[in-house]
Amino acid sequence: LGSARIRPPRVIGHELVGRIVHVGSRVTSFAVGERVTLATTIGCGRCQLCLRGLSNLCPNAIRISNDVDGGFAEKLAVPPEAMAGGNVVKLHRL
Repeated sequence: LGSARIRPPRVIGHELVGRIVHVGSRVTSFAVGERVTLATTIGCGRCQLCLRGLSNLCPNAIRISNDVDGGFAEKLAVPPEAMAGGNVVKLHRL
């Protein structure tokens, strides 16, 4: 059962919303306290599928919940590739 890619003690959870508690020194478009969500398949940006806009099919993708801890974690370190690839999205109040 489950995915062979998930290796314990991985924390799962592929649908997530959170509040930024820290930003790296090179991050300029996000700030502490902002609410965000992210697309959880992070394409490499270099393969033919990514270049065609199909990063969800990228064979080299990083997948939140499979390759790095997911949304059930108390805190989540967003991979730099997600920031570069536009996977992180700000959520604004309605």
